[in-house]
Amino acid sequence: MVAGDLIDTKPFQLKFVRVAQMLLFSNALCDPPLGQATVIPPDRHTPSRPGPVYFTLKYRLSSSDTWRWMNEHSNLKDGELYFQTQNPPGDLVDYLRGFSQDLSISQVESETPHTSLWSLTATVKAAEGKASGVIDTSLGVPRSFSRWFSLVRIWSPWLGPRHGKGQFSPTEDAVLASFLRMDGLHLVLLAVSGVDDVLTALKPDAHGNVIVHSRNDSTEEGQARVLAAVGTTFNTALAAVMYHARKIVRGDNAMSQAVKDEMKATLDKDIKAKWMENWYDGLTYCTWNALGQDLHEQKIFDALDILKEKDIRITNLIIDDNWQSVDNHGESQFQRGWIDFEANKEGFPNGLKHTALTIRDKHPNIQHIAVWHALLGYWGAVSPTGNIAKTYKTREVRKSKGLAGGTMTVVHEDDVPRMYDDFYKFLLASGIDSVKTDAQFFLDVMDDADDRRRFIKTYQDAWTIASLRYFSIKAISCMSQIPQILFHTQLPTNKPRLMVRNSDDFFPDVPSSHPFHIFTNALTSLLTSHLNVLPDWDMLYVPHSLWF
Repeated sequence: MVAGDLIDTKPFQLKFVRVAQMLLFSNALCDPPLGQATVIPPDRHTPSRPGPVYFTLKYRLSSSDTWRWMNEHSNLKDGELYFQTQNPPGDLVDYLRGFSQDLSISQVESETPHTSLWSLTATVKAAEGKASGVIDTSLGVPRSFSRWFSLVRIWSPWLGPRHGKGQFSPTEDAVLASFLRMDGLHLVLLAVSGVDDVLTALKPDAHGNVIVHSRNDSTEEGQARVLAAVGTTFNTALAAVMYHARKIVRGDNAMSQAVKDEMKATLDKDIKAKWMENWYDGLTYCTWNALGQDLHEQKIFDALDILKEKDIRITNLIIDDNWQSVDNHGESQFQRGWIDFEANKEGFPNGLKHTALTIRDKHPNIQHIAVWHALLGYWGAVSPTGNIAKTYKTREVRKSKGLAGGTMTVVHEDDVPRMYDDFYKFLLASGIDSVKTDAQFFLDVMDDADDRRRFIKTYQDAWTIASLRYFSIKAISCMSQIPQILFHTQLPTNKPRLMVRNSDDFFPDVPSSHPFHIFTNALTSLLTSHLNVLPDWDMLYVPHSLWF
């Protein structure tokens, strides 16, 4: 699939007089549509020369009116027809030109019809000390394509769409790239990460080559992995690479047998995927946009009382950021660390349990109460002088330059499972039965290879097991679209589906951002719909004027 060009702002000038005219134009414009690319399956009428056929419409509104061209009197550009070949090429060299000899290429069996599938690997040197092994390997230039589409890392936590015509040229690293060829076939490339401590992405060079950029955090040589599929539709080609990627991560030995046994024992406690309906089908109220960052329990009580007065029956409540006990008051959130499990005394003087029990007593319609927290504790991880640091071993790690540069203190890998077990046990005893775990991308912000291999999978596995053990499936994973999490945690089907935020935040006070928010979620879902997740398009916003 390739996204079409954005339409221009030229006003639409057609004026319909009769219903019959509206029906005529509706049929003419929709099948096939103007302004878009349409692929025609192969048959005996397929043109001998590949390439798009362009068309538009000539119309008049009455027999006495003059004929007009649609592309001259509307914002609709020409339609494009791509006629698929009856005998598609069978070798990868027919689709990629000039790929590196360092690649090991093998054709593998595809699980989707009318597709061909290849596995491409390249050796990535081992890490040396704190420096990761890095390699760039060229896949060459995709042959004879008209349009490209990719899902890129718009910044560390999030994926977003990019598309264009001509040379492949996204400005960010891509996880997925797709090319619509002149013969109507679709070439899809998927960079696979999260296996053997290797992170892989796709990027262009100045000459249109697709470059495989890989980073290895292991002390052993690793493999960059890319899957390539060609299909008669984008959906079947994408399914081919995603199904095979699941086989690859299923064979990854990064999860220890002890972790596998613990996960199996947790799942055996009658956790049912269908229970998720009780969690995601109810109306949920989140404190973030509504109550602001200066959060305290009285604000929550007052808001819930108003909703009750207006007969707005919510079933889920999310107590978002700013309930926790953190240090460095007044500093940037990235400089503030987690002190203790208990809520901060300024906003919740009687403790988190008192807040939760009061809510449940006054509002029995609220079935589930969730709290927000960051995967590493808080945005600045853990306070080096707080109760968390006194109870569990910690380690200072260096962050990459940028938004959150510098160092941070995190719970040591040996104590991460115990810390999560104790924390979620505390939450459950306090009347909290669900969580929103945010800022998960900080695992990929760690800069040193030894820290990355210590923590990236350790935190994922500890959080997965603890959330299943204490909250069943009532957990939201947020800012977690780093490739290592996509493939290690979200792709495998060895556990119930996880609710995962599908895009960057929805900004209710910025109306101009709303169309792009929907656009981003719709196209990102092309990939995330193949993960073992329920994509969450973020909170909706209802203006007070509609209710009060």
